[in-house]
Formats: sequence, C-alpha cells, structure tokens
Amino acid sequence: MSIKTSVVRLGVAMGLLVSGTASAACWSWASGPTYENRWVAGLDNVTGSGDDTSVLTDNGLLRAYFPAQCSGAYGCDVVQYSIQWFNGSWQTFTPGVNDADPAGYARRSWAYFYDHNFQATVCN
Repeated sequence: MSIKTSVVRLGVAMGLLVSGTASAACWSWASGPTYENRWVAGLDNVTGSGDDTSVLTDNGLLRAYFPAQCSGAYGCDVVQYSIQWFNGSWQTFTPGVNDADPAGYARRSWAYFYDHNFQATVCN
C-alpha cells in the first residue's frame, strides 16, 4: 500500500470519526514499557515474518489489553502514538503513514512499546 493510499484511508477514517457517522470511541493510553515481545516481532513472535510491518498487529494485541472495548467485530486500532526515546524526547507516529522503524528494521515503530514509555490514541 502506498503512503498516499494510507493517508487517504486515514483521512477517510478521521472524517468518519469527526463527522459522527461512525460509532467509534477513542481514548488515550499512556504506559510504561509493556515488555510484550509481540509488539516487536508481530503477532506470531517470529522476527522477519510478514506481520512485523502490518498495521493490523495492534488489532490483535489490543484485544488482550482492552478486552471489554476491543472484543467487537472490528476490534481496536492505534490511530496515533508517541514514543519517548531514552534521551527524554518524544516522537509522534501515525500507523501506516510515518511509522517505519527509524532504526531501519522491517517493523513498525510501535515495536518500541516493548521497552519505552509511550502514549497512544486507541479507537474501537
């Protein structure tokens, strides 16, 4: 999927949320490190597998963190998140738009939920 397609899809999704035509609820999730290695290696815990870079990895994992909110047919998604780097600075990402791992690994930046503080906006 191209970045342009991702931006258009995000814009459509955000338009639905703003216009009120969707029944999504969103909330902030601030956390210290999760030490959950599936954020790093994808849902199957295998580094280098096809789901490491999937924007759907969050959907499966969020069901475990928020079972009451994310157990529906569509689950939940991280729509934006920020990572606090070890030097104290924060960097904000949008899944599928600008969140390729800045270290160059074939994974999303949410892999750093494993051992960094983070803040995320989650919608169901």
